[in-house]
Amino acid sequence: MPADTGVPARERHLRTPGVSYRDLLDAIDQGFCLIEVLFDASKRPVDYRFLEVNASFEAQTGLVDAVGRTMRSLRSHHEEHWFDIYGRVALTGEATRFQKPAVALDRWYDVYAFRVGEPEQRMVAILFSDISDRKRTEERLALLTAEIDHRAQNLLTIVMGMAQITKADTVAEYRAKLVGRLGALARSQRFLSERNRGATELGKLIGDELAGHVGASEHRAVWSGPPAQVGPAHAQCVAMTVHELATNATKYGALSVPGGRIAVAWHIDDGWVVLRWTEIGGPAVVAAPGRRGTGTLVMDRCIRDQLKGKIAFDWRPEGLVCDLTFPLPPEQAT
Repeated sequence: MPADTGVPARERHLRTPGVSYRDLLDAIDQGFCLIEVLFDASKRPVDYRFLEVNASFEAQTGLVDAVGRTMRSLRSHHEEHWFDIYGRVALTGEATRFQKPAVALDRWYDVYAFRVGEPEQRMVAILFSDISDRKRTEERLALLTAEIDHRAQNLLTIVMGMAQITKADTVAEYRAKLVGRLGALARSQRFLSERNRGATELGKLIGDELAGHVGASEHRAVWSGPPAQVGPAHAQCVAMTVHELATNATKYGALSVPGGRIAVAWHIDDGWVVLRWTEIGGPAVVAAPGRRGTGTLVMDRCIRDQLKGKIAFDWRPEGLVCDLTFPLPPEQAT
């Protein structure tokens, strides 16, 4: 058994030939620095000077040739909380562990700071890790969670509204109408989940909704227009509106007879989608409906109330023409 020299094991290790304090500091992947906190006459911390740094310091901070220089000379707009925390450690001798952003360095840090040397030297040793990637991931997850919650609340509001405004003479008819509307809503949700960006292409949205009504008879419905990405609220509203128009066409309009057809065309005008629904070859329209039906209320709520757009019906003898105008999401309007 080795003799007890009276020297602590840690110090004996540091005195081992070939191993130095400097070697240990440079071997760790955390940043390290030894600073002298500078105070004004009223003992308010105003700056700090770097006395020593390790090999990881530059990679963790982006600061070059820091030894001998002050933090304010390197980043004049460094936040005050850094000076306050290190000043408190230097004065009280109480070590601290914390996480803070350093906007001037465009980073987040996990920090352990403790006083070294004599109290009057005002020296603080700092071990720190750049946790910016983790913080950015946490922020993205928080935003995603908030967006999911927002969508869920919107979805519940829409479903409750559908249940309230759907009218029918029998339970079976009510069920058929409500299921059809919920199906359109479900399809719009599927589009959103298929795209990581939470948006879908307008043409695909319209085409998929129409396909549910014309089936294999693709010639009975055509649609065309420039590419346009629409966000969650727009996808839900457009899907619901097209569903209501197609349902009406199937019951009373162009899709109620073998030779009838639907044409949908749109263009973009200064950030707004201008879309026209045209029915061709259906039963002759004698007059506009005498009252606003449930489908009209659904479309009003979608286009006028939610998207702040416009909707106009033109009951021409040869078939319905419906014009929709609504703004693109801000990120897609430029």
